[in-house]
Amino acid sequence: MAANDKRKTGKGEKTKRGKEGWVKKGMKGKKENESNAAVVVVKVDKKNLDSLEMKNTKVGKAPMRKDVPKKVTRTTSKAAMMLLRDALSANEKKTRYEALQKVAKWIKSPRVQHTEETMRLLWDGLFYSMWMCDKSIPQQELATQLASFFLTIPDIDTKFMYIQCGLEVLESHWSKLDRLRMNKFYTLVNKLIMVVYKLSLGNEEYTMLMLKMLSSGVFRQRDVKTNYGIAMHIADAIWRHLLKICSENPSDPADVLSLVHALLQLFTSLLQHHRNLTLAKRVSQLFEAILVNCHHTENGIVELEDEDDAPILVVNMNLVMDALLEAAADEDTAVPNRELIFSTRTKLSEICEDYGVVLETKQLILSDKDGEVEEEEEKEELEEEE
Repeated sequence: MAANDKRKTGKGEKTKRGKEGWVKKGMKGKKENESNAAVVVVKVDKKNLDSLEMKNTKVGKAPMRKDVPKKVTRTTSKAAMMLLRDALSANEKKTRYEALQKVAKWIKSPRVQHTEETMRLLWDGLFYSMWMCDKSIPQQELATQLASFFLTIPDIDTKFMYIQCGLEVLESHWSKLDRLRMNKFYTLVNKLIMVVYKLSLGNEEYTMLMLKMLSSGVFRQRDVKTNYGIAMHIADAIWRHLLKICSENPSDPADVLSLVHALLQLFTSLLQHHRNLTLAKRVSQLFEAILVNCHHTENGIVELEDEDDAPILVVNMNLVMDALLEAAADEDTAVPNRELIFSTRTKLSEICEDYGVVLETKQLILSDKDGEVEEEEEKEELEEEE
C-alpha cells in the first residue's frame, strides 16, 4: 500500500553534513530515485555556493537587482516617534539609555527626513529624560550629549530646527519646573546655546541662521504674560558665554568680534521693538558688561585681553552708541522703548566718564517741523490779506 510505504520523518530527526551538503541522517547511500524515499536529496557542490545569485535571499522574493537605487530619504512616522518618546521618558534607566543610543543613530542618518513635528515629539521625550536624570555629573553628561546631537546632524537647516524646537519645548514646560530641577535645565540651555555660538564663529551663514533662530524663537514678540524664563536666562548669561568663547578661541579675535557685533545688533533691535520691557532691560546689561569688564583705550575703543595682555576682543563703543541713537530716533520705535534706549545710553556715558573714556558719538538734534510749517502758513495768510 502506498500509505504504508511512506516513511515518516519527524522534525526532531538529526541531520549530518557530508561532502555533498546537508543529508538526512539514515539516508546516506540511498538512491535518489527510490520510490520509497521520503526526502529527495539535492546534491550541491560546496565550491559553487558562493557563485549562486540566490544566496542570502528570502524564499518567495526575487534577489535584489544592483541597478535598482535604494530609497534616499524616509520620514519617520508619528507612531514610531511616540514610541521613542515613551522610551526616552521611561522609569528604567536602561530603557532610557537604549533609547538615547537609538536617537544618536537616527538623528545623524542622512536618509532620514526630519520635520518639526518629529523634532517636537523627540524633544518631549528628551525633556523627560532630563527630568528623570539624577545627580550632577550624569546631568551634565546628558546635557552635553543632547547638545552634541546638533553637531552630528548633516543638514544645516535641520541643525537649527533641532535647537529651536528644543528651546520651544523647554519653554512650554518651563512653568512645570521647581527649584530643585531648575539648575539642570539651566545647564542644558547653556550647552545648547554655547554649541550654536561656537559653530557660528567665522561662519556668516551660521551666524545669520543663529540670529533668525533667536529672533523668531525665544526672543520673538508674544504676549507679555507668557513665560520668558529661557529668554531671560540667555540674556543674563550672554556675557559669561562670550568670555568662555574668547578664552577658548584666543587666536581668532576677528571671528569673536563678528559674533559679538551680530549679537549687539540683535539686542539693539530688541531694545527698539520688543514689548516686554523687562526682557529689554536684561538685554541692555550686555552693553554695560562690555564697558565694565573690558580695558578702555583712547577714542572709545574697549579691549578684552588674555593672560599675555593680547587683545582677544575689541569693541568700538562709538559705533554702539550711534546705533542706539539711530534706534531711538526711528519713527517706528515705541515711546517706552525709546525711553529705555536713552536711559541705556545715559548709563553707558556715565560709565565711560568714570573710566575717563571720551566718546565721539553723534548728537541728537530735535527739530519741530510741524511748528515751522505752521509759521510758514501764517506768513502766507498775512501776505494774502495784505
